[in-house]
Amino acid sequence: MERISNNFLPLLAKAREGNQEAQQALVGLMAKTREPELYLSQMLPGDEEWLAKVAQPDPICPTKENFAAMGLLIFAKTTRYRVWQEDFTDEDTGKPVSLMRCELVDGTFFKEDARQTQKLVDAVAQLVDELIRRYDGHSDVALYIPLGVAMQVMVGSHEYHGNILSMERPEPDRLLLRAEANSPLPLLYALRQSFPHVETVVL
Repeated sequence: MERISNNFLPLLAKAREGNQEAQQALVGLMAKTREPELYLSQMLPGDEEWLAKVAQPDPICPTKENFAAMGLLIFAKTTRYRVWQEDFTDEDTGKPVSLMRCELVDGTFFKEDARQTQKLVDAVAQLVDELIRRYDGHSDVALYIPLGVAMQVMVGSHEYHGNILSMERPEPDRLLLRAEANSPLPLLYALRQSFPHVETVVL
């Protein structure tokens, strides 16, 4: 298991003081890890308030930090891990070794919300709605949201070609996006990175 970044605790202290730059940086740091439970285990219930503020998309230009914070918030409201450091001596070298361990336990990091899946789908739909409002080259038969724009918002890179053509919501917790692109995989990976706790598949 990876170790907590040396920058984490200083950023967390500033985030709790209301420093918005620290809050954004902290979300960015946690969004890059494969083990968010390691960082969430260091947070307190009161941290939910500032994290929820970061998760509110900017009405003018939503950022990847907005959506990363949404994903972290969902994770914290739906699961909980016990994290601890285990110290022992390597039998071969005789040197002390420290490892971080974790296990899934009952409960959640933050107060549980039964509507989290639907809220996360709301967040994806909100992203697409905002892109429609700002960038749609609309035709009578389809949307034409440049895929590069969507990727720039979600993962910070615009080197992609194609368009998002339609969005349907057949059920409250299910969203169907149709896109034209050389490959659907970049969009799939971007959605999974920005919204890691919602099931994303290619049909």
